[in-house]
Amino acid sequence: MAGHGGYRGGRSAPKLRLDLDTGGNTANQFPGSGVSVRAPFRAAHDAEDATLAPVDDLCPPVPRLGGVAGFRHFLASTRRAPFVPRNTDLTMIDGELPQQSHDSEQRFRQRMAHLARRLNSEADWTRPLAAGLKMWENPGIPAGYTYFLQLIAHDLIESGVPVSESGDPLTTNGNLRRAPLVLETLYGGGPMQSPLAYRAEPDRSPRRYLRLGPMMMRGDGVAPYRDIARVSAFPDFAGAPMFKPEGAGSGCPFGRTEALIADPRNDENANLSQLLVAFSLLHNCIVARLEKTDLKDHADSADEADFDRFLCARTIVSLIYRHVIRNDVLPRILHPEVLRAYQGPNPTFIDKDMAAGDLRPTLEFAHAAFRFGHSMVRDAYSFSHGRVAENTEGFELAHIMRQSSGGNAPHLPADDRWIASWSRFFEFKDLARPDFSRRIGPCSATALADAVAFGKPHPKGEHGVDYRDLISAGLVRLWRLDPLIERLGGATPGLMARSELLSDRRLRHDAVRTWLSRNNSDPDSPDIGALAADPPLPFFIRFEAAWGGRGGGGEGRHLGLLGSIIVAETIYGALVHATLPAEDSAKRLSEMIKDTICAQLGPKALAVLPELTGETEIDTMPKLLATIPKLYGGRLPGPAFL
Repeated sequence: MAGHGGYRGGRSAPKLRLDLDTGGNTANQFPGSGVSVRAPFRAAHDAEDATLAPVDDLCPPVPRLGGVAGFRHFLASTRRAPFVPRNTDLTMIDGELPQQSHDSEQRFRQRMAHLARRLNSEADWTRPLAAGLKMWENPGIPAGYTYFLQLIAHDLIESGVPVSESGDPLTTNGNLRRAPLVLETLYGGGPMQSPLAYRAEPDRSPRRYLRLGPMMMRGDGVAPYRDIARVSAFPDFAGAPMFKPEGAGSGCPFGRTEALIADPRNDENANLSQLLVAFSLLHNCIVARLEKTDLKDHADSADEADFDRFLCARTIVSLIYRHVIRNDVLPRILHPEVLRAYQGPNPTFIDKDMAAGDLRPTLEFAHAAFRFGHSMVRDAYSFSHGRVAENTEGFELAHIMRQSSGGNAPHLPADDRWIASWSRFFEFKDLARPDFSRRIGPCSATALADAVAFGKPHPKGEHGVDYRDLISAGLVRLWRLDPLIERLGGATPGLMARSELLSDRRLRHDAVRTWLSRNNSDPDSPDIGALAADPPLPFFIRFEAAWGGRGGGGEGRHLGLLGSIIVAETIYGALVHATLPAEDSAKRLSEMIKDTICAQLGPKALAVLPELTGETEIDTMPKLLATIPKLYGGRLPGPAFL
């Protein structure tokens, strides 16, 4: 087919297709959904009234409100009843812009460092959420959801250099994602644009399987492919360490410095890379099953048939992923009142641009509300039932963060200690209790302040995730809290009145001041008064989640009202306005998968995937993970998968 490298459209319903032109530009099109997103984003930064160039029919040019390509401000409508925040509605430091002068930037960084040190102090919960739990554990959110949320964040947002390091949000931090929540973080631009993420076939047929790599075997033998794919590059400096740990077999070379995945951020830690392996296994098994289908009546060539199978598998995996987000993830993290308002098939969006289909994530989502997951990170994790976090064989967070090609290449690929048993991360019926995430609140695990793991973005040595989040939020100039609450209250007065913190400014300021003064090494610091009067949005989202009163997060069980609204607007907006072929929230997932297979490959292909087209609904992460060994015939090679 012209323009498709020989792949033509199907003879029945339109197919998901990946168009590539010779210039390297791409267009991921989901026929029938209205989503057609082109890359890269193009933005002009050389004029005061610069606009973003259109990236698709859903995103026409808009005023450069935030100045960051691919993002926009929450509630700053550019379509109906235009509204632009005043300069004083956005981040200020004692009445000045954070970067207005050297002095204002120093005061800004000093104040954020003070707050970050308080966030890295011991959490001050007064009672556990259930009998038998540690004070900080959240039984409603098992530990694996922390890293599923990180995968979702990577799927919504792909930026350049972190703002906290570059100090320049305009030129380094544009969002490069072309369509939201379609697993671009797993698939990249597809086999033709991101070939290193896909397995080369010996018969030179089109790449269609995601690459996986062998785990390290203790002793000789065939190493199961249960790690992400990694390769050794030539040493970049003399004396680069290249060695094999004692007791390693002869099957794998070591010093694997490069991860062959579409989004290198998914190798930031062992928990996340193992989750990527799980999704890759799901995709690969679906492709293998679909290869049992004869497509000679549905495709013009063997190559086209292979490509059709890949596209069908990608759509199925993306449908499952989105179904789990809607039915499992969002109910766990959102305030129940916000969940009820958005979970129907046609929610009413507060943000008028989102209601009109503008899918760019808001700066307030990217740099504040969705950073709440950092408070859920534990100090240690189990990887199997023989290596639990309470024992010395569990893994501390600092080790998990370094278990990547960028941080621990001489010791890779992973051995069986680093292969996830998923019942340690998610809750399965009849299996042992998993690790739980930390309750959502202001304080973080102490390891998140690790200078080695998270670098030193400022010469004075301030470091850690919380400090970086606070700096980034200030430099991109988010809404200040009080003006945002005032603006949101005008749009949703009934909902805002149900929150003590949001409806009572004095209570809000006093509560923040009290918390900042508690366990503070400098309780008389003038920073406390300034932070209480104007708390940074990333901090307040987490503070609100810890609030036990009306509108709070149930003492850390979930987000509060404000955080929930910002998150719901972005994620439900993507689920509602950027639908996949055959996606319909009113249908069962199995029906959507059947429709996808029939449209892509024809009805004869339905017989090869009974696990996905039967009565069992895959609507939670445990069900998704339990399906993978079933697709492989009952058990995966290597350590226990569940």
